[in-house]
Amino acid sequence: MPHFLYFPMPLLTPRPPLTTRPPLTPVPPFTPRPPLTPRPPLTSVPPLTPRPPLTRVLPLTPRPPLTPVPPLTPVPPLIPVPPLTPMHHSHQGFWRLSIISLVCYRYPSGFSYLGMSPAWAAISSK
Repeated sequence: MPHFLYFPMPLLTPRPPLTTRPPLTPVPPFTPRPPLTPRPPLTSVPPLTPRPPLTRVLPLTPRPPLTPVPPLTPVPPLIPVPPLTPMHHSHQGFWRLSIISLVCYRYPSGFSYLGMSPAWAAISSK
């Protein structure tokens, strides 16, 4: 048996009568647009003034020859730093390390700043 037979159907209420629509209002008749007014005549552009003649560019003066760069002096070998000992309230090792690890970074534009090397950051975080 289909299931919808077990449920009673609600009673339909009668539909209200259709209302009549009011008549459309008539469209007003088309009125033509007034004619366009004539455009004033174009004014003539004054003639261009003649450009002055180009001036000649002076020839470049020869550049002096480059001076040779002296050879680089050899860099002395690095001095080995002894291993750090526990400081026990002594700041001698602290200052020695801080002088070694502060680095001045300089850009070609002239801007410079002081920075800390990674070794300083690792030891100071302990």
